[in-house]
Amino acid sequence: MTTSATPSQPSKQPLLVAVVLTFNSSDTIIASLQSLFDCAYQGLQIRVIDNASSDGTVGLLRLTFPDLHITVCNDNIGFAAGCNIGIQAALDDGADYVFLLNPDAIVAPTMLGTLVDFMEAHPKSGAVGPRTFSTTPTDCGRERLLYAGSFLGLLPLKQSVPGIGEVDDALSCAPPLQVDCIWGHGILLRATTCRAVGLFDPTFFMYYEDLDLCKRMKSAGFELWCEPAALMWHECLDGARAIHSEAWRWRHKAHAMRIFHHKHYGAIVGRGMSLLTSLLEAAQLFRQGHLRALRHQLVANTAEALGPTRKQTKALSSVGSPGKSGQCGK
Repeated sequence: MTTSATPSQPSKQPLLVAVVLTFNSSDTIIASLQSLFDCAYQGLQIRVIDNASSDGTVGLLRLTFPDLHITVCNDNIGFAAGCNIGIQAALDDGADYVFLLNPDAIVAPTMLGTLVDFMEAHPKSGAVGPRTFSTTPTDCGRERLLYAGSFLGLLPLKQSVPGIGEVDDALSCAPPLQVDCIWGHGILLRATTCRAVGLFDPTFFMYYEDLDLCKRMKSAGFELWCEPAALMWHECLDGARAIHSEAWRWRHKAHAMRIFHHKHYGAIVGRGMSLLTSLLEAAQLFRQGHLRALRHQLVANTAEALGPTRKQTKALSSVGSPGKSGQCGK
């Protein structure tokens, strides 16, 4: 693995480090990174953490952006642990803010500056997210909303996302609003908040690590916001669905759900919340006619409810833990 430094430019703006985690992202990563390089923010550094891609992602990045910071992991250590490598490196370098971006997302040229300006004006905020559109517009070519704030109900993993999938005109001039959750596809973190509450919990291989971090931030007294004036675009298709089987995806989702509920609500209450959440999810899949997904969801959640076998636990932990020292090199 090779790491080379991105030339820094003198600037009075706060130091902002963008962290992009890749895994077999060769089809989308160049456009994503180019949108970051095109941002009108002078105090920006970019780090890529690659989770052992096998599709030539790293070679493509080195060819296209020779001066890019790249850390390559020997194994796929998951979203949370992979992002943590980049976040920690940014904190060690004295970053004021860290922006996490999915490798299939595109940011507007003014987005980073808008988010940083918001955070500077709201010192109690721990994190802020941009308004996000789907990369697939409506049939008439208008923007389709993907995220402009997420709110929790009685069951914390059943989120309410007002306006999702709809034409975005009603939110064009919406003011910033406090939210319960900011999705990990694009989130600006305040460095001092990360030092206070910690980074992602690496126990989560994928799914719900962003909700866990947001819950810890709010419990520590930090505010979470969505700034609709900051814009980005993200593929609404679950990236795991595009790369892995439905069975693999649902297995990790069920496992992450159990971890989240057990961590925050205890074994007994957490088990009940996982059961109710999975039943509501199954009912929704049935109403939508997603019978294949429903089958995998039921199998995964039943297995998780009964308790994973020693073999399953070992298999999940082998891809979900940070790994041994030296797993990622420079």
